[in-house]
Amino acid sequence: MDHHHEKLRRRAVKAGIRAAKQRHHVLDEREVLSLKVQVLPALPRVMIGLAGAAMIGSGISGVPVDSNAAQAALVIGGLLVVLFAAFGVRRTLSSIVDNLASDAAGELLSSVIGSIADAVDF
Repeated sequence: MDHHHEKLRRRAVKAGIRAAKQRHHVLDEREVLSLKVQVLPALPRVMIGLAGAAMIGSGISGVPVDSNAAQAALVIGGLLVVLFAAFGVRRTLSSIVDNLASDAAGELLSSVIGSIADAVDF
């Protein structure tokens, strides 16, 4: 399993453990495939969040423009960018697995289900 698949597996296991604790049972394959997994890495999310914060700061201070409408647009745009950075891009595991080779997809699913079952004690 390469580095990309390993990161995906860790994110899927984390989401699966959270879902299993909420549902109070070990997830089956259908439930694992319906999990939403973060696909946008942390570093770009942080950078996007900082850009949004800079937009908000510049809108509040009025540094680039003196127009109230432009300042309001910067603040609103910055808030939207910060929200995007906070939630990132999430995809269902089934849509991610559909783009993988069948042997890699099977290995990933069995690894995720096994790791969730090992981590959750019911």
